[in-house]
Amino acid sequence: MFKDNKIIIVDNEEKELKTLATVFWKEGIACKALEYDGFYSKPLKGVRVAFFDVNLTSSLAPTSEFYDYNSDPGLKDIFHQLAIALTCYIAKDNGPYALIFWTNNQRLVNNFKVFMDERISDYDVPVPVNIECIDKTDFLKSDLSEDEGLYSKICQLIHDSPINLLYDLEKKANQAVTNTINDIHSITLDDACSWQKPNNNLKKTFIKIAESTIGRKHIKNRLGEGIISGLNPMINFHMEQLISNQSWNDLFPINDSEIQSISLDSEKKYKLNTIFHINNNANRCERGSVYACSSDLINRYIGKKNEPNDWIRQLINFKLELDTEEKAQVQNIIKNSQIIAVELSPACDYSQNKNRLLKFILGIKTNEIDDRLLSTIPAYSFFPKILMKPRDDSEQTFQLIFNFNYTISLPKPLSVNTDESIGDLLFSLKKDYMDMLTTKYANHISRIGITEFK
Repeated sequence: MFKDNKIIIVDNEEKELKTLATVFWKEGIACKALEYDGFYSKPLKGVRVAFFDVNLTSSLAPTSEFYDYNSDPGLKDIFHQLAIALTCYIAKDNGPYALIFWTNNQRLVNNFKVFMDERISDYDVPVPVNIECIDKTDFLKSDLSEDEGLYSKICQLIHDSPINLLYDLEKKANQAVTNTINDIHSITLDDACSWQKPNNNLKKTFIKIAESTIGRKHIKNRLGEGIISGLNPMINFHMEQLISNQSWNDLFPINDSEIQSISLDSEKKYKLNTIFHINNNANRCERGSVYACSSDLINRYIGKKNEPNDWIRQLINFKLELDTEEKAQVQNIIKNSQIIAVELSPACDYSQNKNRLLKFILGIKTNEIDDRLLSTIPAYSFFPKILMKPRDDSEQTFQLIFNFNYTISLPKPLSVNTDESIGDLLFSLKKDYMDMLTTKYANHISRIGITEFK
């Protein structure tokens, strides 16, 4: 229940392991000390700083002073055992971490980096954000009582690493949640609270928070979602209190040239868009649900045979004059586009679970479109330039385009689990995206027209 894997030390010498771990324990810092076991089979997640002895099998030693593992079997075995150890103790989806080796031989560490890069597909271990080394022999002398020396050295290495910012953010996020819970507890206390009759208002308060966020009629099925959504403003407030611009500037100094040159690979930006705007754990008939329209629905509202393709072509607003290659690209885009329906219930009606017809905006989910294929004449469709990329690299980058002239209403099914009249549920759009979409739609239907005689 109270496990913490943030800092781990892996060593094959039990005495040295305890000595090094004690440095953290004396400072009140949680640290997991693990005696090396080649059969360890529960890789840890959430590790932020990992200390490993370079030679976990002390019977082996390098025989070449040049550290060429290709010609030195002893060194190659050391590196192989170390790579296996990293795989055993750190999960592939661990997240960012700093790796610190107990050695004073930087050449050995540099050679291990080359070894891992050349064999990255052989070992299922995440790449660290940075790698450092410390000579532990300086701190394991029998007459040494100055643990502060080692602690200072470790603090300096971590402070100069990108992991420091991430570790600080994670720590303050946890503290913000703690402060939020403490606030709620203090608010719910009343004069009748005593040792014999402890505070029993917490449950009532959480239910009330959920009710205020997602509506009373959704509480039973979606209590957790309601509590988290309701607590977000309080958590954000405490995060702002804990994190000052100055502290972040100290942790992560940035100069003007870095700001000017900052860039991310396109696919990484598209994956971030997906994290920010797409919810893959969606439910049917909830606000923001996106469906791949069923053939019956398409036939009823758009048409049969070639009409859906013509509808997609007009919606994307391709330019009129296309060369042979561009025509082939357009045909491929149309062929791979999905006609979608986005559930657009007013937020208040959804929260109150009112009896209503479900309202949908029709549109398409399509692959990324080259701007050179598009007309310069403004389209009547809503065409947000937000590209998405699922985490699964086998899936292509996509974007959503909406036709505000095609809104439909359908009866709410008696059971959301058995309804198939709309189509397959793909995902749902998160609040920010839905706010943008509904605002654009409101602007569209409230356009002012005038009487004009020509």
